Amino acid sequence: YIGKKLFSRNNTTKATNTREWDFFLNKVETYFKQGGKFIRIMQSPWSALIEYEKKGNYFDRLHYAWEQDKLLDLCEQYDAMMLFNLMNHTPFEICSSYFAFHWDWERYWIDENGQIYYNHDEDWPLYCYNTNSKEIGGKLPHQTLADDEDLLYHQQRTRYYISRYGYSTNIYEFELLSEPFNVDVNAKYKTQPYFVPQDGATDEQIAYQKELFQSIEKYQRNISTYIKEELGHDEHLIGVDYASGIWNPDSTKWQLDKSYAFKHIDIIALNDYDVAQNRYIKSKSGSNNEFGLNENSKARMIHDLYQRSQKPIILSEQGIGDGFGACTEYAESKIDAMSMGFVGVCGFNVWEGKDWVQSFIWPSTILAQNFAQEHIVQVLNQGNGNWIQGRQVGKIKNSHKVGAKEVQYYLSEDRQQACGYVRNRTHNTHTKRMDEGCNLLKSPNPFLVDNFDDAPINELTDITWSDGPKSSTLVVEGLDKNAVYEIHFYLQFKNKLIVSYKEQTSSKGKFTIKFPKLVVQNEDYNNPIVWFTLQKVE
Repeated sequence: YIGKKLFSRNNTTKATNTREWDFFLNKVETYFKQGGKFIRIMQSPWSALIEYEKKGNYFDRLHYAWEQDKLLDLCEQYDAMMLFNLMNHTPFEICSSYFAFHWDWERYWIDENGQIYYNHDEDWPLYCYNTNSKEIGGKLPHQTLADDEDLLYHQQRTRYYISRYGYSTNIYEFELLSEPFNVDVNAKYKTQPYFVPQDGATDEQIAYQKELFQSIEKYQRNISTYIKEELGHDEHLIGVDYASGIWNPDSTKWQLDKSYAFKHIDIIALNDYDVAQNRYIKSKSGSNNEFGLNENSKARMIHDLYQRSQKPIILSEQGIGDGFGACTEYAESKIDAMSMGFVGVCGFNVWEGKDWVQSFIWPSTILAQNFAQEHIVQVLNQGNGNWIQGRQVGKIKNSHKVGAKEVQYYLSEDRQQACGYVRNRTHNTHTKRMDEGCNLLKSPNPFLVDNFDDAPINELTDITWSDGPKSSTLVVEGLDKNAVYEIHFYLQFKNKLIVSYKEQTSSKGKFTIKFPKLVVQNEDYNNPIVWFTLQKVE
């Protein structure tokens, strides 16, 4: 939350002083020095956006452009890559869902009793595109995205960014909007017009949603076409952003804007936050892309979105959700860093760690990055991108309703090598909370729903590979039959080889994963997840 403490009422163009800027820049450099190679920046009105108070006038905000020059200089110095988001969503929210009221669309609301509710002072400048704000029911945020005159100004701002930063090969993507699904959100009344399910919606809601989608589509089609055709700039990927959780197999339930289909869109992003520890998989093992996918699976979301778009998917943001990180000492964040690379994405950002006080998470992120570059890329490249996914969960006791051990992996097209992880799922947000009230924490986002599993694995248990019935033994499938493979296991968060062995596959091409003990009950030592690589022995 950026409040009045950092601003004078007549100067919203500066959020910090030079000492604070130097502190931030030094932290980014510290991350790069540790080996970090990827960052993401968003054009937020309190930290980077060059246009806020005056439409088409950037004079008082060019220091933000200079600051981003310095970030790019660091990227070039350390051979790091930047995802450059061209517009943050907060100014397009009627009432911000993260208490950034000074920067959202409207100055006040009138409640059902006619009482005026002010979110910021009368003399605080409104976002320059809100030109009809004197009464409720004036111009809505989505209308600026479709207004032909406003679009000319949005193009002008985009041209400035592309002209200033388009030279850099250290920018790997220009993302058009951050979370466009938050356009017209009103957190005060808890309304999200983008997320209106079609079953049970009123005609008015459906018509509103249709208009909202058309506005988002018009903006993203317009800006992407402007970049690629009018500016002639095709040296960078252009991406659009979506929320997770709407990829239900019942396509009549959820609708979404069709920006992903535009010809100038190269890459699709998902923003995924989910505290449920079964969000990866529930089903049995399998050795092809269609196997083991269910509607609660993150891999299913990636799979379904790819089927719609036929474009590569990244996670521009992901994590366990607001409030849950701190109350579990970010236990799941490190596991996410080790496991997200195996759900079918071509890349992901670890949102936890964005603040310098969370810098203890950086080493896990960097190790995941290095493991991916050393092992995952090798497996995926073997068949020129034609790889295979596999996944499985297994019970450790017949009485358990859900599996406590989990594997996900990639298999090369020639079936000669694989890599993946094995996880102890009793180590989860439910079991690692520091107190009983942890799962009841109130999030700054009023739309967040506590979605722990219906049947959580709610007792920490150390797991060995042979625990549970024989049918729950974890395996890699789809390998050459009766062939010898060698498996290597790498210690949690260290990318350090800890044990290896060779074994012959079965007559069905299955390799038993005899993983090292996954310890979660020892206060001084925990290894709830291990990586592995698998290679056929010639």
